Amino acid sequence: MKKGIKQFLAGMCAVLVMPTGTVQNVLAKESEQALPVSAEKSINQELKLWYTSPAKIDTAETNGGEWMQQSLPLGNGNLGNLIFGGIAKERIHFNEKTLWTGGPSSSRPNYQFGNKATAYTDTEIEEYRKLLDDKSTNVFNDDKSLGGYGMGAKIKFPGENNLNKGSYQDFGDIWLDFSKMGINDNNVKDYRRELDIQTGIAATEFSCKDVTYKREHFVSNPDQVMVTELSASEKGKLDLNVKMELNNSGLEGKTTFDEKNQTCTIEGKVKDNDLKFCTTMKLVLTGGKLSADEKNQVYQIQDADCVMIVMAAETDYKNDYPTYRDKNKDLKKVVADRVNNGTKKSYDELKETHIADHQGLFDRVSLDLGEQRTSVPTNQLVDEYRNGNYSHYLEVLAFQYGRYLTIAGSRGTLPSNLVGLWTVGNSAWTGDYHFNVNVQMNYWPVYATNLAECGTTFVDYMDKLREPGRLTAERVHGIEGAVKNHTGFTVHTENNPFGMTAPTNAQEYGWNPTGAAWAIQNLWWHYEFTQDEAYLKNTIYPIMKEAALFWDSYLWTSEYQKINDENSPYNGQNRLVVAPSFSEEQGPTAVGTTYDQSLVWELYNECIKAGKIVGEDEALLKSWEEKMQKLDPIEINDTNGIKEWYEETRVGQKNGHNQSYAQAGDLAEIEVPNSGWNIGHLGEQRHASHLVGLFPGTLINKDNEEYMNAAIQSLTERGEYSTGWSKANKINLWARTENGEKAYTLLNHLIGGNSSGLQYNLFDSHGSGGGDTMMNGTPVWQIDGNFGLTSGVAEMLVQSQSGYTQFLPAIPSAWEEGSVQGLKARGNFTIGEKWANGVAETFTVCYDGDKESSTFTGSYEDITSAKVYADGKEIEVTKEEETGRISFEAKAGKTYTIDMSETNVEELKEKATAFLKQLHPDLIKIKEELQSAIDRSSKELGSILTKAKQMDQLYRTYLQEAENVYYLTDQEGLAYNEIDTIYNQLRELRNTLLENTGDMEYYQKAESQLTDTAAQLEKQMENRVISFSKDSGIIGEDRALTLSKSENAKNYEIRYTTDGSIPRKTSENYEKPLQLSDQEDTVVRAALFYKEQRVSQVYTKKYMTEGISVKDLVVSHENHWGDTYAKEKMIDGNPATRWASKGVDTSKPMELTLTFAKAELLSQMKFDLFVSRNNAIGAFEIQALVDGTYQTVYEGTKMGDINDKVGDVDGNSEGYHAYYLAEFPEINTDSVKVILKAGFLGEPSLYEVTPLCAGVPADKAGDAAELESMIGLAEEADRTSDYYVNAPQELKDAFEESISDGKEMLKASQDLMDSRTEFLSNRYDRLGFGETDKSALETLIARAEEALKGEYTNESLYQLKKVLAEAKEVLADESAKQPTVDQTAQKLQKALDNLEQGGFEEIQIPSTDLQGSGKWIQAGNFKATEDENAGTLTGKFKGHSIRVATVKGNDHGVIRITILDSSDRQIYQKEIDTYAPEREESAELMNEEFEETRKLPTEEKLIEEYGVSRNTIRNAIKILMNLGIIYPVQGSGMFVRAPKKKGTVYLNSTRGVTMDNPGNKIINKLLDIQIVEADEKLSEQTNCKVGTPVYYLKRLRIVDGIPYALERTYYNKEIVPYLGKEIAEGSIFNYLKDDLKISFGFADKYLTAIKLSKEDAALLELEENDPAIMINDNIHLSNGQLFNTSNIIYNYQTTNFYSVAK
Repeated sequence: MKKGIKQFLAGMCAVLVMPTGTVQNVLAKESEQALPVSAEKSINQELKLWYTSPAKIDTAETNGGEWMQQSLPLGNGNLGNLIFGGIAKERIHFNEKTLWTGGPSSSRPNYQFGNKATAYTDTEIEEYRKLLDDKSTNVFNDDKSLGGYGMGAKIKFPGENNLNKGSYQDFGDIWLDFSKMGINDNNVKDYRRELDIQTGIAATEFSCKDVTYKREHFVSNPDQVMVTELSASEKGKLDLNVKMELNNSGLEGKTTFDEKNQTCTIEGKVKDNDLKFCTTMKLVLTGGKLSADEKNQVYQIQDADCVMIVMAAETDYKNDYPTYRDKNKDLKKVVADRVNNGTKKSYDELKETHIADHQGLFDRVSLDLGEQRTSVPTNQLVDEYRNGNYSHYLEVLAFQYGRYLTIAGSRGTLPSNLVGLWTVGNSAWTGDYHFNVNVQMNYWPVYATNLAECGTTFVDYMDKLREPGRLTAERVHGIEGAVKNHTGFTVHTENNPFGMTAPTNAQEYGWNPTGAAWAIQNLWWHYEFTQDEAYLKNTIYPIMKEAALFWDSYLWTSEYQKINDENSPYNGQNRLVVAPSFSEEQGPTAVGTTYDQSLVWELYNECIKAGKIVGEDEALLKSWEEKMQKLDPIEINDTNGIKEWYEETRVGQKNGHNQSYAQAGDLAEIEVPNSGWNIGHLGEQRHASHLVGLFPGTLINKDNEEYMNAAIQSLTERGEYSTGWSKANKINLWARTENGEKAYTLLNHLIGGNSSGLQYNLFDSHGSGGGDTMMNGTPVWQIDGNFGLTSGVAEMLVQSQSGYTQFLPAIPSAWEEGSVQGLKARGNFTIGEKWANGVAETFTVCYDGDKESSTFTGSYEDITSAKVYADGKEIEVTKEEETGRISFEAKAGKTYTIDMSETNVEELKEKATAFLKQLHPDLIKIKEELQSAIDRSSKELGSILTKAKQMDQLYRTYLQEAENVYYLTDQEGLAYNEIDTIYNQLRELRNTLLENTGDMEYYQKAESQLTDTAAQLEKQMENRVISFSKDSGIIGEDRALTLSKSENAKNYEIRYTTDGSIPRKTSENYEKPLQLSDQEDTVVRAALFYKEQRVSQVYTKKYMTEGISVKDLVVSHENHWGDTYAKEKMIDGNPATRWASKGVDTSKPMELTLTFAKAELLSQMKFDLFVSRNNAIGAFEIQALVDGTYQTVYEGTKMGDINDKVGDVDGNSEGYHAYYLAEFPEINTDSVKVILKAGFLGEPSLYEVTPLCAGVPADKAGDAAELESMIGLAEEADRTSDYYVNAPQELKDAFEESISDGKEMLKASQDLMDSRTEFLSNRYDRLGFGETDKSALETLIARAEEALKGEYTNESLYQLKKVLAEAKEVLADESAKQPTVDQTAQKLQKALDNLEQGGFEEIQIPSTDLQGSGKWIQAGNFKATEDENAGTLTGKFKGHSIRVATVKGNDHGVIRITILDSSDRQIYQKEIDTYAPEREESAELMNEEFEETRKLPTEEKLIEEYGVSRNTIRNAIKILMNLGIIYPVQGSGMFVRAPKKKGTVYLNSTRGVTMDNPGNKIINKLLDIQIVEADEKLSEQTNCKVGTPVYYLKRLRIVDGIPYALERTYYNKEIVPYLGKEIAEGSIFNYLKDDLKISFGFADKYLTAIKLSKEDAALLELEENDPAIMINDNIHLSNGQLFNTSNIIYNYQTTNFYSVAK
C-alpha cells in the first residue's frame, strides 16, 4: 500500500507543478530510470553481446579461467574493467595497463634493459656466423653447448637474466554485495547481461518481486574514469555493500575511507619494483543513506534510489628511458581530480560524453552480411557456430569486436599487450609485448578499419624503444656507437614497458633481431593510410631510418648462400643475410631464413618510399636498393612452395603431417631439425614465418605469379587449424591470395575454434592441447587473434597494398550479399561496397586527405564497364582494360559512386536461371516473378533474385521447424496463448511466402523472427527425445530393446508400434523392454504423448536379421599385416577380427570397393574401426554405383580417432574399437566405394564394414475421419457465444487458421492428420465449445495448498488464498467451461509466481540495550530486578514480529508486555504469568506478529524524494485527505487508510466499474447501442439542445463471472464523437480518458433504493422485486459541462458502497 501511495503522490505532484520546468525534468528523469535496457533508443540494438545468465564470479584466476570466456570487457586505453553480471554479488574487476613488475628499481640498480653489462665482440659474432654458414659436415651447424636444435635450446648471445623482465600485473576488484536485498539466482526473472560494443556500455538487468534492477558500466576516455550506475524501477530499493580491494599478493596498499566525501582510496606500490599506484572510488547516492564499516573495509548503502560509482586509477609509470618513472606526479591528486571532476557531472552527462567519444570512432565502419540474429544470446550463437551453423551476424559481431577492443585498449600510455588490457591473475607469457607476430597483429586492423588515432600509441611506443634498442644494438649485435651516434636499434621478441629489447629465454622464440623491422610496417601503414606527411617526416621516418641503419651495419655476406635471381645484376654472387637467423618459432638457428630476409627487404622498401617523400639523401636510398636486391628473400623448393630455410629442399609427409626436408652441398637430405607439426603444439605448424612477404608485406603479390603460387602451396601445407592467433594470421594470408573460400574456412575455424578460438565473450584463445585441431584443449587468453580476425575480414573486403584499391578481393560464396561502409584504402580513401547474389552492385569512394584532390585507382571484374557518378552526374574516368582498372581524380570530401549494375546483367541471368531449378517447388508465385524478370532482363532482376533466395531459405526453415508447433504443450514454460501466437506467426509467414505478398523488409524481419521462433521451438523439443538401446542394424543375440526418455519428460508417456505404423493416442503405452523377432525384420516406431496429443516427432528404427550380402571386396592398397589381418576380415561379421593395412602412403587416398550379390536399397554404412595413438581415419567419402558411375552419397570429416575409443584396449594392440554410422538418403545400388582421404594417421584398420538398408516405406495417406469430424464441429461452432466473443484474439485466430490447416492435411499421412486434429481440438475446447479439462487447475490447487505452508509475506499469501478460494469454486462447478477454468488457472499460477519469500532476518536485541531505572540490574545475559516498583524496561526494534524468551525461576512474577508503534499508538498489551511450572529455561515468553505501519513519510522526506516544494506536497496531501485515502493522527502524522473491500463502489470518484475492480476479470455485455435525438426530457437530463444526437447504451457489467451492475447511459455525441461496439465492450472510461483526452471534472451522484423489474432482475440473476440501489450518475467536464448521465442498478449481493465522511 505504501508503494501505491508514493506513486499516487508523484502523480499528484506532477499535476500541481506542471507550469514550471524544474519539476518536469525531475519527473522525466524518474521515468527514464525505469526504462528497461531494450528501451534505450539511442543505442544501436544490432551490435550487442548478450546472455541470459551471469558470468562465473568465483572464476579460476588464471589465463584460462572462466572469466576469459564469460566476463565482458570495458576500457579507455589505460583503465580496464571486466563485468561479470552477478545477481546477489557483482564483481567489477579492474586493471591498469602500466601496472608491471620488473624493470629498474632500488633492488635492481644496475638494470640493463635486458642486456648483458658488456658487449659481445665482433670476433665472437663472426666466428658464430661462420660456424652456422659452414656446410662441410652438417646441413645445419650450431654450437653444441647451446643444447642442440630442440625446444628450449639456449641463445648464443643472450641478454641478462629474464627475471628482470617482470610481468603485467592484476590489480583489483569492486565488489557489490546485494545479498541483504534477498535477491539470488533463483528468484529473479528476465535476466539479461550485455555489452553494447557500439556504445562501450555493459549492462545487467533483471526483475525481482516486481522491481526491475539495472546496472550500467562504462570506462570513459574523455573523463578518464570508470563509471557504474545502479538503479531500480522503484525508489528506495537499493541495499548493498560496496568494497574495493586489491586482487594481487604482489601489491601492497593501504585502504582509507573518507565518509564525508564518500570515497575509498587504496594507495600502494608493486612489491617487486616499488612502482607506485593509487585508486579512488567515490559513491554518489540519490536517496538512501551511506555509512562506512572501516573494520570490514566496506561502504554500506541503505534504501537508495540510485547509486553512481566513479573510480580512477593511476601509477607513477612514465615511458621515459632510463628511469621509467614520473617522480613529479602527485598520484593521489591526479586520481582525486579525475574522480571529483567526474562526480561534478551527472551520470547522464558522463554517459553522453563517453558515448559521443566512443561512437566518434566506432561508427565510422558498418558491416552487414545479410543476417540479423540479435535476439539469440551470444553464447548460443557461438555454440551453433562451433557445430557448423555459421552465423553471418556473429561474423559481423566478431569483426566489430576487434575494432571495439582496439578503441577500448589502444588509447592509453601503452599499446595493447598480449592480453590487451584485461587479466585476472597472471597473464599467459607474462602479458608482455611479443615482437615476433603478436604485437604487430594487435595493430593490423587499426588503419584499414578507420581507427588511425588508435595507432599513434604504438608509434609512440616504438619511438621510445629506440634508446634501449640502441643499447641492444651495441651489446648484442656489436654495432659500435649505436647509442652515441643513433646508428641503429632493434627489439627482440620479449619486450616489457621498461625498454627490454635484448633476446631472452629459449632460442626458438627469444632470438628475433627483425622484431623492430616487422613492427615498422605498422608505422609505415600510418602514413600510407593517412597521407600525413608532416607526421611521417617528424615522427615516423626517423624511427624507420634508424631501424634500417641497424641492418646497414648488421647484415653479413654468406659464403655458402648465393643470389638466385636471373633478373638481378647480382645473380650468382654471395647473398647478403641476417645471421644468426631463426624462423619463428621452429627449426634450427641458421643463416638467412626467409622470415628475416623478407622483413629486412620490406623495411628497406618502406624506407626508400618514405625517404623519397621526406627528401632523404639519394646515396643512402641507392645503397638501400642495392641491399634489397642482395637479400634475395624468396626461394622456391622442389615441392613448389616457399622455402623457409635456404637449405630446404621440399615438404613431405611424416605420420600424416607435413615435414620439411633440407640438404646442403654433397650432404645427405635430412629432416629440418626442431620443425614440423608437433613443435610447440600438435597440428600443422602454427607459424607461417616464411610468408611474411605475402602478408603483411608486399614482397609476394599477384603480379609475381611464381611467388604467389608458391605461397599458396606453402599456405596449404600449414593447414587450417592450430592456435587462435595462427588461424587469424592465415585468414589474412589467404585473403592476400584472393582465395575467399579458404579465408572463410579459417574464419570458421577461428570463431568456432572452441579452446583455440573465440570464447563465449568473443575473447580469442591461443589454446593449449586439444589434439591436432587444438579445438578440445584448454583455453588460454591472448588478444591478438581478435585483432587478426578483424584485419583478415577487412582484407577479404578491401585491399590496397599494390598501389591501387581492390574491391571485394576475397569474398566467399557464403557471403552472397552484404554491404560495408567506412573501410580505408591506402591514400586516405574511405571505401563503401554493396553486393548481392555474389556480384557487386555499387562501390563508393571518398578522398579524406589534406590535398584538394588525389587520383583514385580501383580494380574489380568488369569495372571498366561501370559508370561513375559524383553529385548525381556521371564523370569521366580513365580505363585500363588490360589490367581491369579505372582511375579518376577524387576531390577531397566528395563521394564518388561506381555503379556496377549494368555490368552484371548476364551473370545475374545465369545465376537466376540456375536458381530456378533449386527454388522450392511450393513457391510457385515467386518462381513466376523471377522467370518473368529473367525473360525481360529486368533492372530489378538482382533484387528479385535476392528476394527469391530469401524466400526459399525462409520456406525451407519453416518446413524444418513448423511441425514442432503441433507438439507444444503448457508443460514446459509456454502458456497456450504464447503457443497460439507462435502458430499464427508461422502460418502467416507460410501464407505470405506461398502467395508472394511480402517485400524484402518483411522477409528480413521474418527471418529474425523465424530464427527466434526456431530457437524457442528447439528449446521446447530438447526433452522430447526417445532413446533406443539399439541402433538400427542387424539384431544380435541380445534381442531386448529398451526405450527411454529424458528425466525432464516425466509428464509425457511413450507410445509405440512394432508393425511400422505410426504411433497414435490409442497405441500401446511403453512399460517394459520389447523383445525383437529373430525371424523377420522389425520396424519399431515410438513417440511421446501428453494425454491424447503427440508431443514429439515419430522415432523409427529398423532391426534386421541380416545385412546386405557383400560378394566381393577390393582394396586399392593390397599390402596388409598377414592373413590374420586380410581384407576379408572386415566383412566376415566377426567384430573380433580386423583388416590392417601395411606400408601405406598417408599422402594418397585409399579406396575400399564393396560389390553386393544383387542390387539393394542402401541407406547406411556402419564402420567398426581400429583406433590408437598412431591409427585414425579422418575425412572419407562414400560413393554408390548408379547408372554405371559412382556418385557421392556421403562425406564425413572424421571417421574416428583415439578420442572416439569405446571399451577396453584390444588385446596387446594398444588400440580400441570406435564406431561410425553414416546415414544418407536411400539409394538402389549393387556396389559402393569407401574412399579414405589422404591424411589419415598411421595404417588404416577396420574390424567391420556393414552396408545396411534401414529405410522404411513412406507413410501412406491416413484415416481422415477423426480430422473431418473435428473440422465439422469447428465450422459449426457458435461465433456469437460470449466465450468466443470475449476470447483472446490470438486464440480465435489460431482456431480459424487451424481449420484451414486441417483441411490441407485431409490426404496427408496419419501423423500429420493426428497433429492437426489435436491442435484444433485444443483450441475448440479452450473456446468453450468442447469438453472441460480441469486437471491443470487441480494440480495448481494442490501446489497452492502446499505453498500456504511456506514462509512467504502476508500480502502475497493473502492474494494466493483469495485466488485459491475462487479456484476451488471453479473446480467444484460442474458447469464451468474451459475458458473459465483456464482463466482461473492463470490467476492461480500468477499468484503462485508472485509469492514473495518471507521468512525474516532475526535481529537480536541484547539485554544490555534495554533501558530502565537503576533498579534493574544486569544478571549475566539477562536484565533482572527484585523491586516491584522498578518501572518499565524498554527497547526499540523495527520489524513485523517479536519473540521474547525468559529464564525459569520460582521467584518470577507476572510480566506486562506493552508494544507501541512508531506513532506511539498501543498495538499490543498482554500480562503473562511466568510462574507456570511447565515453563522451560529460555523457553519462548511470547511470539507475536503485527501489521506493517501505514504511516506516511514526513514532509521533509517527501520533498527530498520528489524534488518539489513544500506547498506542492501539502496540496497533494490535502487532495488525498479529501479523497479519504489518508488521514491524520494528532501528534503522530499522516496514515494510509486500509484498502477497500472487494466489490466496493467508490462514491467519491468519477471512475467506473473497471477502475473500482482492478485485477478482476470484467465482461461488458452490450445489450443495446444506438444514436437517438434528444427530446425535451432527455435534453433536460443531458443539458443539451433538443435534437442533439446522443449515444444510448445498455450494458450488463459482469465481474468475475457474476452480474454486478445494469447500466443505461447517455453520452452527448458532440463531445463523444464516436462510441462503437468494440469500445462499449471494453472500458469506456479508459477510452474517454486516454484516447479522447477528456478531462473529467466532477460527478453528481444520487442514490435511490428500488425494487427490480422482472426484466432487470433476470439480467442480474436475481428475483423480481428484490431490492437494489440505483445511482443516477451525472459526470461533468473540468469546465463544468455535463456530457454523460447514467442510471446504474447494482446487484445487492455483490456490491458495497464507500464514501469519505468528514
